[in-house]
Amino acid sequence: GRGGGGGGGRNGGDVGSRQYEGMVVTRDHKASDVDEVEEVRRMGGYVTPETANSVARVQGVLAVTRAMGNAELKPFVTAAPEVYVVEREPRMRFAVLASDGVWDAISNEEAVRIVTEEMHREREGAREGGAEGEREAGGEAGAGGG
Repeated sequence: GRGGGGGGGRNGGDVGSRQYEGMVVTRDHKASDVDEVEEVRRMGGYVTPETANSVARVQGVLAVTRAMGNAELKPFVTAAPEVYVVEREPRMRFAVLASDGVWDAISNEEAVRIVTEEMHREREGAREGGAEGEREAGGEAGAGGG
């Protein structure tokens, strides 16, 4: 899960000599959460219970209680976001926004690791490409200046 709102969990990812830390700023809206089940029931819907073969589902269909689309499940499922305000600090390098399907497949730590590895790879590529570009430009200038 994503953890509690407002920065509940923290997760680390180490790339090279730099340490990046993830800050969770959302919470899952799973159909198994007691407060979400209560809201679905208040709206006249139902939630099928979790079993060995399936997660809890709104109207037996959707595993989350907040989603865009799924018009047939309105008003039991809402697209209204739960909003948190987090003051951005200079050390905050990126944000990862993803659907529940992504978070079902990878952890917060994995997301931080993937992004930081890609950032590192791009930075290294830019340095190498920049040095090559400078050498090529220098060679062309020397060849053409005569």
